[in-house]
Amino acid sequence: MAFGKVILFLTLVGAVLAQHDRVNIGGLFHEDERMEELAFRYAAEVVNSDESFMVGSDENILMNYKLVPLPEQVVDNNSFLVANKVCTLLFTGVAGIFGPTSGETAETVQSICDTMDVPHIETRWDIRQRRHALSVNLYPHPATLSKVRSLGGSTPYVPEVFVEMVKKWGWTSFTIIYEDADGLIRLNELLKMYEPKTNTITIRQLDPESTDHR
Repeated sequence: MAFGKVILFLTLVGAVLAQHDRVNIGGLFHEDERMEELAFRYAAEVVNSDESFMVGSDENILMNYKLVPLPEQVVDNNSFLVANKVCTLLFTGVAGIFGPTSGETAETVQSICDTMDVPHIETRWDIRQRRHALSVNLYPHPATLSKVRSLGGSTPYVPEVFVEMVKKWGWTSFTIIYEDADGLIRLNELLKMYEPKTNTITIRQLDPESTDHR
């Protein structure tokens, strides 16, 4: 829950200067993201009741401000409808917008937020992460994920765990089955094991138009 409070606090910073007692925060969620939407609402409730956010030594920053979550459901890969939802949220004077998780529609949201100088916060896998003044992606960068290990150091973290498995079992050839380009990039460290004579790798992509992958 502390994670959620940090996210919401980021959007609050810019809004404090507006001198309003109501700080609207927009959230864009897909139909199958009910739990994420509930977490979004609950995080706002927790922040509103938390007395640990202090400015100086005796002033609670949330005493005069109330975070108001405004979740909206959006359709995946429909930029026009998503843009309409964003405009609806902007009309309410939102201090920032979270989501969505769809790459195509998220770029549309980011473009609108950049134009309107509204913070945009993402939590999605994005292999084309670019820095924007008003955009923050809390999902770790793909290059970081491809090398990260657990804190203990002895157990590797995905996707490096696959590399360790191949080495442990002594495989000299194997097949990688993937759905899309993002999935293949996630296995970057595994692909680096390729050697024409010692480690041969076969790559097969599943047909996106079929549900029969036998």
